[in-house]
Amino acid sequence: MSIFPTKILLATDGSEDAELAASSAVELAKAGTSELHVLYVGPGLPLYELPDYPARFEEVVAAQRQEAQRILDDQVKGVEALGATVVGVHVEMDERPERTIVELGEKLGAGLVVMGSRGLGGLRRTLMGSVSDSVVRHAHCPVIVARWKPVAFPAKILIATDGSEGARLAVTTAADVAERTGSELHVVHVGEVRPVYHPEMRGYLARYEELQQEARRLLEEQVEQVRA
Repeated sequence: MSIFPTKILLATDGSEDAELAASSAVELAKAGTSELHVLYVGPGLPLYELPDYPARFEEVVAAQRQEAQRILDDQVKGVEALGATVVGVHVEMDERPERTIVELGEKLGAGLVVMGSRGLGGLRRTLMGSVSDSVVRHAHCPVIVARWKPVAFPAKILIATDGSEGARLAVTTAADVAERTGSELHVVHVGEVRPVYHPEMRGYLARYEELQQEARRLLEEQVEQVRA
């Protein structure tokens, strides 16, 4: 089953990593004739309110939202400059950006989330843990985490598989992307070494030949799935 055409959700924070993600999202949107949505998550509500100046709270909130909207607008302009059409723009305010990204992706029915690898900026958020790692764990669709340089198609795609159900989903997705983008596909299976106790030799031996055959069988199964 193809993941294209689909809705692609680009989660951005205006950082260098986010720019890599934007380039990758545009490439995929063009290849798959997909809808492109852009999301920026601003900070949540301030954790203070000055008793002698309660209006200050509303001013801070308004300023934060205005800055979030400005960053989002800049990101959308950058995406459109790359030749993509942005179907939906979304600005949210939340202390947990990973939650907002996952929930919006599910609400939109996104088939793919694209984001940078360093989370959504700021020391406070860094201390909360990696946003991208959390999205990868909890998203209901495939997630591409852009790092080092933007994806330029055609590309070399490496599928790392272990024969599990999750790996089969990865194989299907990677094969779909490769077909759409004319990319080169490589498949690797890393067999697990499970040493067994040999009483006569009073030690543990790894049954390498048997394990090698099993690894090869699993790899060939995955390759046949790609070809299918």
